Amino acid sequence: MPEDLIVAEVRKTRQRIFARFGYDLDAYFAHLQATAEDKRRRGVRYVDQPIGKIDARKSDAA
Repeated sequence: MPEDLIVAEVRKTRQRIFARFGYDLDAYFAHLQATAEDKRRRGVRYVDQPIGKIDARKSDAA
């Protein structure tokens, strides 16, 4: 079976990330938490995406 280039790139990136943190999942998680906290302090907000597709015509009729 031919190699999927997207899958290969994802695996390569995963390997680089985990190597950076010494293959320690706790260290990687701590990095993610610190990054999220830093962004929160700078005013970045994450909002949930609505479920399903919003039909603009229906919202105008209401």
